[in-house]
Parts: sequence; C-alpha cells; structure tokens
Amino acid sequence: MMGVYKTDVVCAEKVEAVTDGDRRELGAALKPMSAARIVTILMILENWEHRRPRSVSVSDGFTDHAVMLWGTTPALDYFHFFDPDASFLTKGKNEAGVAAERVDDKTFRITSGELEKVVLSTCMTAFEWHFVTSLFESLVRDEKGFLRKLKTLRIKNPRNQLVDEGSLDLFARALSGDPGLPDLAIALFRVNAGLHPSSAKAAFMLADGYLHLGQFDAAATAFETSLKLVNEDSHISERDRVPFTMRVAVGLAQARHAARSGVASP
Repeated sequence: MMGVYKTDVVCAEKVEAVTDGDRRELGAALKPMSAARIVTILMILENWEHRRPRSVSVSDGFTDHAVMLWGTTPALDYFHFFDPDASFLTKGKNEAGVAAERVDDKTFRITSGELEKVVLSTCMTAFEWHFVTSLFESLVRDEKGFLRKLKTLRIKNPRNQLVDEGSLDLFARALSGDPGLPDLAIALFRVNAGLHPSSAKAAFMLADGYLHLGQFDAAATAFETSLKLVNEDSHISERDRVPFTMRVAVGLAQARHAARSGVASP
C-alpha cells in the first residue's frame, strides 16, 4: 500500500489482505474490515455531497490494479469508475469472473457485488471517516436522539444533506446491502420516516426494509401508513401516484400474508 500521512488519512483494507507491513506503516489509520463493509462505505461516500474521485485498489488474486471511482447509479446497483487502459475488470480479462461494462472510452461501470469480489482497499480523509462512523455510531447509540438532532439541524440548515429525504433513503439502502448492518439500515429508514412523516415514500421504504428483515407486522403497519399518505403526498406526481399505490398495496398484501403464515408470499 502506498505511503500516507497517518493523521490525515484512514485506510479501509480487506481484512484478509492486511499485512504486517500495512500494520507497521499505517498503525491506527489502518481499518481492517470485510469487503462488503468497504463497498458499503464507498457507496455512502460516493453519494455524499463532498464526494471526490477516489482511488480503489482491486485484485483478482493474481493481478493488482487501481481504478478511480466516481459515483454510483441512483439505484445503487452500479459504481462508475475511470480507467485509462482497457480495464482488466472487463469480461474475460480477470480471474474473478468480474465483467465491468464500458460506458465510453475511459469510463466503466461495475456492480456492487462484483466490486465486492475484487476490492482490496481504499483510503479516505479523516473528515470522510468521521462522517461515516458518526452516522453508524449515532444510529447504534441513540436512534431517537439522532432523529432529534436532525430535526434541529433541519431548522438551522434545511439544505444540509443529512436532512434530505432522498439522501437518507440512499444511505439506508447502502447500509441494507451489507449483511452485517441490517439493524442500522432499518434504524436509518425509521429516522427518515420520522423526519418526513408526511412522505409516503419514506414510509414505503421503511415497510420494505421491515419486510426483507422478516418483521412482517411492522412492515404491514408501515405499508398501511404509506397508503394513508399517498394521496396527499405532493412529492409524488399524478403520473406516478397510481403505480406507486399499487406497489404499496402489493407490499401490504405480502406483509399480511407473511404475518399470518410466517412465510413470505412469492
């Protein structure tokens, strides 16, 4: 790993790839973690308002490489990255089975699942690390207190990204992709619904999160809330209102069926 200034930079490295040399060089700045956790952090930072191009070390087990990450798709299913060479992450050029897709001459996109297969490490500023860890810690330590702080923040700075419904939803969806963070994801969905109590979409995302966690009664309650809000939610266009209502109704039926039978409906 390249040399860094320990006080300014934090490096997240796949725990299996950490060497004694890394530990000596980086000390407390080294944060060993799972590949899934690195991808989750990247997903959050690449959608943060202070995002910047980010170098990510990758490997297929035989060849090491670095790509420059820049953003994700809104659905969080792809990362975009720059690679001036014909990237070895494209189909047939690596031993990990990764098939990144070319977007233009120098830009590619890769699914979060494929990035998880090859990611080794990435470094971030102490400011970025603090943002991510404070988000995690706030949800673990005091979810209701975190919601109160966001309500106060919204009064003082309504343009702050942390009080934006779409951004909170995106961060929660990023957390939900990490198998080790389901409780944090659902906590952030709850915070978003609490911060935006008139949003049918925030209630729907909370319900969907509960459904995927198998908390069917809670899911049904949140779907019911979403149905009550949908006709008055001015952020849902008239064109989208009917299909959105149908999605909520389907989710509610699934949650009720699963609550009765203990098994989710197909």
